[in-house]
Amino acid sequence: MSLNTKMEKILKKKSTLEKKLVTEGLTKKENDLGDKSVEELKTILRKRDDAEAQCEIGKRYAEGNGVDKNLEEAVKWFRKAADRGNIVAQRLLADAYYYGNGVAQNFEEAVKWFRKSADKGDAEAQKYLGWCYQNGQGVAQDINQAVAWYRKAAEQGNADGAMELAVAYQLGQGVAQDDAEAVKWIRKAAEQGKAGAQWVLGLAYLEG
Repeated sequence: MSLNTKMEKILKKKSTLEKKLVTEGLTKKENDLGDKSVEELKTILRKRDDAEAQCEIGKRYAEGNGVDKNLEEAVKWFRKAADRGNIVAQRLLADAYYYGNGVAQNFEEAVKWFRKSADKGDAEAQKYLGWCYQNGQGVAQDINQAVAWYRKAAEQGNADGAMELAVAYQLGQGVAQDDAEAVKWIRKAAEQGKAGAQWVLGLAYLEG
């Protein structure tokens, strides 16, 4: 192989690598959606379907971030993303139904979307689903199911889930009463910054 041929191959590989690096850099930058405006996000959607971008637009409208706050518009975008399987959008759509923000309050719909997100591992959705089971909101009241979902959330570091699980152990609801387990989960909630848990844990230490 001649020197010129070798050089041509080296330059070709270099060019291909540079193009790859540029493309990956642009893709990484474009996928960093948290700092983009609504118009920038809509520009992305004109290029490709992107459930994350749809969810981010919903957040902007829900928070009034860079646009006038519009809960109905937020719900519209959350639904678009949720229908495409985005777990954050599914939870935020469920949240809208749970509290009646931008849509008529509907616990059954809230449970439907919380479950979709919770089944995929969203800890906040798991906690909310536990609340729904505990309070009989959108589902038949079932303390055992409530505790099961609180546990899933707590095991992922969700402070509210840990606090609810601690209360369940303290009162013997859905699990055998167990003070040691109650303290264990109160401590985990406190470590996650849950103010109520910090107070209860402090009181427990004072009382010995």
